[in-house]
Amino acid sequence: MEKYNLVNESNRTIPNYDISEKEISIDVYVSHDKELCIIGRIDINYICWAVKFCSTARS
Repeated sequence: MEKYNLVNESNRTIPNYDISEKEISIDVYVSHDKELCIIGRIDINYICWAVKFCSTARS
């Protein structure tokens, strides 16, 4: 699954405060065009996971 993560070496930042004890929340969004976006949030400032899937099949 790591290959789908849009957060990677080239765009990540190191937090300037301790986030090691923070809980991770997962938000899932689905558009009318059947695009799926999954965001893993550590707090309001940092995400640890971002992925977008597009449906190629149209109904």
